[in-house]
Amino acid sequence: MWPFRERRLFQICLLLISVDSLHSTLNIPIMGLRKSFKAWTAEISRRIYDLSVQATGLPKLRKCYEDEAKVEIMNGTKILDTVSTNMEKMLRKKEDAISRLVEAAEEANKQHTFDPEIDLHYYNAKRINEINEKTGNYVTTEPGATMPPTMVDDENEHLQFNPEWLNLTVHEDEHFNYVRVNLNYSTVHVPTDVYDRYPNVSNGISWSEKLDPVFKKNYEIDPTLTWQYFGSASGFFRTFPGYKWPPPPLGVDLFDCRTREWYIQAAASPKDIVILLDSSGSMTGLRSKIARTTINKILDTLSDDDYFNIISYSTQPLYIDKCSNRTLIQANIKNKERLKEAVKDVEIKKIAHLDRALEEAFALLDVARSDGEGTQCNQAIMIISDGSPDTYGEVFEKWNRPNITVRVFTYLIGREVKDSREVSLIACANKGYYTHISTLADVQENVQKYVNVLSRPMVMQRARYSVWTSVYLDIAEPWLKLRSQVTDGWVRRPLSGEHTHLEKGLQLMTSVAQPVFDLKNETVQQGNLLGVMGTDVPLVELQRLIPLYKLGTNGYAFAITNNGYILFHPDFRPLKWDGKAKHNYNMVDLEDVEFPEGDNDLVQRLRTEMIDQQTGDMKIPIKMMTSNMTRVALRTNRYFYTPLEHTPFSLGLVFPDKYGLYDITNKINITSMDESMLNNKELRLAPWAEFCHLTTEETKQDRFEVFKRYIDKWRNEKEDREFEQRCDEELMSRILYDISVTHPMLAIEIGCNGWNLTKEPGVELVFMGTRHGVTRFYKNTEQLTDEYFVQTQINTIKDLYYERAADAGNDTFVFSVPRNASLFPPNETVITGSTGIFLHPPKTSSGSGGPNPKNLANQTNQALAAVIGLQIKLQLFREIMMNSTAECFESPGTSNVTCNSSCANDTLDCFLIDENGFIVVSENENISGLFLGEVDGPLMNKLSEQIRSQASTDENVFKTVDIIDYQAICDVAENTSGSFATRLMNPFWSVITATKWILNELAILFLEFNLYNWWNFSGTSARTHIPQQPITRPCDRVSTLTTLNLPDQYDPVVRSLPLCQFCSKSFFIQRVRNTNLFFLAVESTCTCEESMPISLEPREVRFEDDQECESMKLKKYRRRPDHCYNLTDELQFLEDYEYSLSEEEIEISGRRIEEDCGSSSPRIQVPHVTVLLPLVLIFYQLSH
Repeated sequence: MWPFRERRLFQICLLLISVDSLHSTLNIPIMGLRKSFKAWTAEISRRIYDLSVQATGLPKLRKCYEDEAKVEIMNGTKILDTVSTNMEKMLRKKEDAISRLVEAAEEANKQHTFDPEIDLHYYNAKRINEINEKTGNYVTTEPGATMPPTMVDDENEHLQFNPEWLNLTVHEDEHFNYVRVNLNYSTVHVPTDVYDRYPNVSNGISWSEKLDPVFKKNYEIDPTLTWQYFGSASGFFRTFPGYKWPPPPLGVDLFDCRTREWYIQAAASPKDIVILLDSSGSMTGLRSKIARTTINKILDTLSDDDYFNIISYSTQPLYIDKCSNRTLIQANIKNKERLKEAVKDVEIKKIAHLDRALEEAFALLDVARSDGEGTQCNQAIMIISDGSPDTYGEVFEKWNRPNITVRVFTYLIGREVKDSREVSLIACANKGYYTHISTLADVQENVQKYVNVLSRPMVMQRARYSVWTSVYLDIAEPWLKLRSQVTDGWVRRPLSGEHTHLEKGLQLMTSVAQPVFDLKNETVQQGNLLGVMGTDVPLVELQRLIPLYKLGTNGYAFAITNNGYILFHPDFRPLKWDGKAKHNYNMVDLEDVEFPEGDNDLVQRLRTEMIDQQTGDMKIPIKMMTSNMTRVALRTNRYFYTPLEHTPFSLGLVFPDKYGLYDITNKINITSMDESMLNNKELRLAPWAEFCHLTTEETKQDRFEVFKRYIDKWRNEKEDREFEQRCDEELMSRILYDISVTHPMLAIEIGCNGWNLTKEPGVELVFMGTRHGVTRFYKNTEQLTDEYFVQTQINTIKDLYYERAADAGNDTFVFSVPRNASLFPPNETVITGSTGIFLHPPKTSSGSGGPNPKNLANQTNQALAAVIGLQIKLQLFREIMMNSTAECFESPGTSNVTCNSSCANDTLDCFLIDENGFIVVSENENISGLFLGEVDGPLMNKLSEQIRSQASTDENVFKTVDIIDYQAICDVAENTSGSFATRLMNPFWSVITATKWILNELAILFLEFNLYNWWNFSGTSARTHIPQQPITRPCDRVSTLTTLNLPDQYDPVVRSLPLCQFCSKSFFIQRVRNTNLFFLAVESTCTCEESMPISLEPREVRFEDDQECESMKLKKYRRRPDHCYNLTDELQFLEDYEYSLSEEEIEISGRRIEEDCGSSSPRIQVPHVTVLLPLVLIFYQLSH
């Protein structure tokens, strides 16, 4: 170590060197060129603005709108009422269709006579239209056709005909996205582990055929209906229109309608479930695997409206997840997956003390009930064990007597078990159900039985109501719901044999469903649930009811569920970059897409009031990411919200506060309209401009050509009632006005005289977009540098140039350059500029639903009528900057050293940067489009730190804004050092893993698997592929984005900043008037060689274990479903019902209830020779 005196001397020397360096930079050249800098900035501003104004004819075009257009103040509340009413009508029509089907199903079942040996013939979705590979003929036949019991092929080989599977004629239908369907019949899907010859299944298939006429009638009444379906409690799935179920991915058909959310929610009221897992020493090997599978299947039957937890028990009860100790957690996807993983790590040891586990479970449910947590509806304990030595009557006497409030379900695991009597008595004494699961094949059916028990109170009370699901992604075909993935973003490559029009890919959906009850008198006390009826509702159908031209640019609509989850929102991103669905896409919260600038209280209040289905409005300052999450926009939005009646949804409409609540109205006389105004190849109409309800075929055609045809209809059929109902005449009139005003020659006809365009050198394109969806392009050259712009920027209010011009305000051109401009020569790049045409609104307010009268008085708010823009060659822009900075404007006597300093030599680095810190133009031709921090990280850091170090806002230059993306995905490798996922990437470990898996599966097949599934299975297995570790995972990423924080006045900022230890620089920055640009000049006297550039790439937000637990325990506000039918309702019904029965009837009904509280797995005997079939199938699958 140096002595103190030497260290002190060394520090003084460093300080003197730094001061000397700072002194030199303060004098040459920045501080001596202040006057020149201001003159340079003014000259840049004049040249850019003059060029832009002359090329676009902006002043006269604005005058046209001011003279002819009328500004009206909109009432956001009234617009919201209209939209919500239309949505409610549409959703009510879907409910009515389901109600008709439910009534038909219950009546069909009531009239059906149960036949245990019914002769079954039906359209099996997986078996219809099967073709013999040798003959090319169908193996089966249609109803009414004649065919002998056997068929003979060319080689005289007999093929057995199965008469129960019928052939079906199908045709492509555009309404069902060109799926091949039959609009006269429905088809039936039977799950892999359900045998269609079971009496309950076969009789259900038989009587449900009577739904076909109602399916057809519904479709005739409401042609917008998509798939209608009935999911039976016995497992089969009837769908209209009929179609052939294609081979599932990897040959694995895992679809079971009873695990779909629409079925789960409609089949029973919400529930709190505590699962007790026996982890004693006897629960090893295959029993352990069956137990884990049982838990997974139970969790699959829970929806977002349910709560649960899992406790393992041996000597002591232990919560399997440390973050969920002594609490019930919501059964969303994230929590269910987390606990599914935790089950794998449960340690097997010692002996089981079920009594202690029961005490813990009852205590947990009791606290939840008394504290108002959980569902406040059904409560149940599920015991998964290989036996119990006692019935633990004292525990149940303490917690569940005299009033039974908690049902208990018991699952006895394993083939060779004992103590089954005690396990069954526990369930029967507590209004639950007992099942014996001896093999993996028994799991699904036996787990499903508890749902039927929980549905009893609802069935007994005949309490029918509709349930609506949260959002889910669905491909055009209903059988691919499980896969939920595409290969090319939102566009899916067609599967083999599919029509190419299926490339539309994934859609966001919700479903409406109602339970179907057994109304037979002899079963009323049993409370039998027959199944669930439902239909899909594409959310795009709801969004089409939103008048986007009323919302305007940067306005939008959204909807949330009773859990606060997004139903639809413009920032909702359910897909990954490769087109596959994100894992937790359907639990994106409102707070995950609305980012307040400052305190989050306002967004939380908005969320709470919408969940509570209140009606209201509020203002919230928000921050939004744009341009692929590289820019940030700050604005204040006005939120209007109201419930959608008879649904769990709430609708919100959002308007930018400054310009969103103004409407531009104008009219044109269609009878005097010049035909030539509609004949221009450079005219485009936005796809969102829904001027009429178009057919599917019309949506594929050029939108403007379709518009012209409807204009002709309008002329000829103005009094046609059907046309008025189908088309929006107000929007059509506005579109016609926009077409006129955007054409220099035609504009004269509507009183817009003198507007014309001037072809300026270097300006390749002028374009104009209107509020109502019209875009017109004016080309100044045959070959555009950016032809892609003309092809894609046709959405006007939804395009980025339009949105940024709106935020910039009146008489301000917003310029930008492509992010990748640095990769191309300057002569192959254009700069895009745009400016809004704003009109002054009237100085009166329309009430609570309109703008603030104070803002109207001082004219801070203006109405945006249209946006006009241009594309300029990058070289021309650079010449403007370089030529404007060539002259010295300092006073006489200024040193030559100072006056010789300019952007053209090495003394200064000059930039034109936009409001987010991106370089538009520099003397260096190769850095346009880059973020300033990517070019000079230390400089950007200091410009941003200036905000934090200076108290006065006049000192501010840049402001950094952090935004967390809660919908991000990260690579698994980013957070798994040396994990099993890493080992899977190693070929050696892949071989070892695959070998161990195969050996394990073979053991299960020989020892445990119930082979009747193979007997009834078409050559594939749900267990013949090795599960792959996902390569991505949900995560949070934070983006640090930049926005300039200079005041609106145009005074320059001149400062000197120490960038690193031996380098200090002075800089000058001033806004370029009438643009979004800023002129920045920085001394180039030194560099920080070891400095790192600033990346705009988002960074993962990592949480410590305790933080993750706190996040999991944080229970956001939610509203419980409106309906609850639980055990109390069932017991009251049975008590009332018994008053009407004789003693003999009471005795018989009592025996039925006892018999209905438990059973073992039904089985089918399969010949031993078929034991080889699974092996053949496994090796066949692995070899392919």
